[in-house]
Amino acid sequence: VGPGDDAAVLSTGADEQLVVTTDVLIEGTHFPSGSRSDLIGYRAIAVNLSDIAAMGAEPRFLTVALTLDQIDDEWVKGFAKGIAFCASKYGVKIVGGNIARGALSLAVTAIGVVPTGQCLLRSTARIDDDIYVTGTIGAASAAVKDGVKVPPLELNELWSRRVDDMSCRYFMPLPRVQMGVALRGLASAAIDISDGLMADLGHLTRSSGVGAEIELDRVPVWKSMDAEIAIEASDDYELLFTAPAKEAERIAEMAVRIGTDITCIGKVTAGESVAVNGEVGRIDSPKGYRHF
Repeated sequence: VGPGDDAAVLSTGADEQLVVTTDVLIEGTHFPSGSRSDLIGYRAIAVNLSDIAAMGAEPRFLTVALTLDQIDDEWVKGFAKGIAFCASKYGVKIVGGNIARGALSLAVTAIGVVPTGQCLLRSTARIDDDIYVTGTIGAASAAVKDGVKVPPLELNELWSRRVDDMSCRYFMPLPRVQMGVALRGLASAAIDISDGLMADLGHLTRSSGVGAEIELDRVPVWKSMDAEIAIEASDDYELLFTAPAKEAERIAEMAVRIGTDITCIGKVTAGESVAVNGEVGRIDSPKGYRHF
């Protein structure tokens, strides 16, 4: 599997395939200027692991490249602490990287493994499949609008708050690695939500050559956030996946076993449109994050 999915899938000749993804984070675009370096480090690792999760793979290795305009020992120590903290939570090894002078940016490459032929793709959804999303959406976007006010606590304390504090959810997203692995053989297609639920659903449907219809009142949104805003919000890093209707009971049982909320929010349809049914009527092709 080459460009166009959450990660590339490479055959090694054995009974496993490598899953490889790279993300670049730039100050002022992917995190606020002046952010804590430990939180920048954590976020950079987590968003890459989310891509690995969306492929149904188990993450194994990371490389990290960093550019910064000057060396600040305390900043670098904090950054190293953040990437190590996140990597340790998911049992991933940091095996190399690079550092150079320039505007603050990070490039992380994550490498995972999946049994041959079992990776999840965004190009294999089928008409009449159910559409599911994990967790809730909108928290990270709400945090950005509120100025991303992170409590002055150590990483381990912020980790324990990441489910209920929207600023912690922004900097410490929860890659659904265990869920991705469990979805092998159940999900027909999957993608992680980075650009926004509707934007990423659009990526999935275009890759699969299908359409989709979402029920707005089913979408699990962050606390009292407006659902119409939440479905276009970016940076949630939840999993969006499709599955045959006959798998609904198994998916519900798996969600309980793993301890992750999963909500069925709509159906895959024929055609090419992505639409939402809700209180304001029908919304066609809502917007999400644009990279350019």
